Amino acid sequence: QGSNSKRDKLSQLIGVGEGKIVHRHAQTGDVVLVNRQPTLHKPSILAHNCRVLQGERTIRLHYANCSGYNADFDGDEINLHLPQDQMSRAEAYTIMHSSENFNVPTDGKPIKGLIQDHVISSVYLTMQDTFLDRKHYELLVYEACCMLKRKRSESPCRRSAVQLLPPTLLKPQRLWTGKQVISSVLANVLGDTKFSFTGDYKTKVAKTYFCKGSLESQVYVRNAELIHG
Repeated sequence: QGSNSKRDKLSQLIGVGEGKIVHRHAQTGDVVLVNRQPTLHKPSILAHNCRVLQGERTIRLHYANCSGYNADFDGDEINLHLPQDQMSRAEAYTIMHSSENFNVPTDGKPIKGLIQDHVISSVYLTMQDTFLDRKHYELLVYEACCMLKRKRSESPCRRSAVQLLPPTLLKPQRLWTGKQVISSVLANVLGDTKFSFTGDYKTKVAKTYFCKGSLESQVYVRNAELIHG
């Protein structure tokens, strides 16, 4: 009885006082602030461009953005905040946008890294028995280079402006290796500095997954050309 009377009194307060005017609802392309409690460090509250899905009652998030929020899809509560003035929107588009926050401020390590799908596709692409015809080789290189140009706000990408490598096999068919896709992207990204990009790195794939004596467990790049790995 007591709880019902309290509920009745609270219901009488609905609509009392100064109301709020909703000028418009959120639209696709609006910038929103996203956080998940507890927000303990900078990457746990970032800005994203939203896409409104009609009829949906859940918040969707790309896997690459989950690390900062420590989201693991087990019933996590995600909060969305819509900036109301030009100053807050400007800060959201620049300072707080997820595309501008790839590294953790504490140690500089990447907070938005490759997810499992990217890792698996990269391993399959760079295997020794992966060969691509001209159509698929040029498509992968062109899309990767044009995406980087768009992120840098450079002029639109032209097919003639993309540097390509000669095929590895000429007969019976002109074929390119998957490693040449990586080498072509590195050459286009680095430009004139590609001859100074050389490094030797370890892979996360164990040696036991490769043939005996294989060098694929070591990533070796010489002058922006992926030699093995």
